[in-house]
Amino acid sequence: MSLEAITFSMKIKEINSTDKLLLIALSNYANADFIAWASENHLADICNCSTRTIRRSLKVLQEQNLLKVKPRFDAGRQIRNDYEILVGRTSMSTTPQTVVSTLNTKRKKLYTEEFGQFWSIYPRKVNKYSAGEKWERMCKEYPPEKILKATEIFKNKMNGTEEKYIPHPSTYLNKRMFLDIDMVTELRKDAIAG
Repeated sequence: MSLEAITFSMKIKEINSTDKLLLIALSNYANADFIAWASENHLADICNCSTRTIRRSLKVLQEQNLLKVKPRFDAGRQIRNDYEILVGRTSMSTTPQTVVSTLNTKRKKLYTEEFGQFWSIYPRKVNKYSAGEKWERMCKEYPPEKILKATEIFKNKMNGTEEKYIPHPSTYLNKRMFLDIDMVTELRKDAIAG
């Protein structure tokens, strides 16, 4: 057992839970040189998954530059794999970093100032992320000012309504309910009421 390898494995954040469990299990079997050997069946039993999942996870760990698989041969026949845990390696593959930065960029782009106005007006606050995606889609088809004006009228109509009867904001946008609101009538009522 290599305590250093286990500590290293536990600090890794860029991989999913199955891959991390496999890395920790291998670290538990690692010697002082960070090399472990165990059959895929044994690893699958420890990780409570299939051998196919173990193979997939081994591939991911190699791609992430966390593990090196070295096949061992005897008389021209493979007898086992040695797994070298690459402790201290910080150069991860660029795939997860690219995915994370794409998500962060997309999330920042979704919450525009206009969406913030919509969110503050809308009478029910649930599932902001989904509503942000729908908002982005609707703004490509309809002017945001029109949606905001209709939402303000909708909010006034929903005043006093129990929250459970008010549609989610993503539903409101996706079903284009803002188009159903008769803004001309509402504006006339406001003008008459004075």
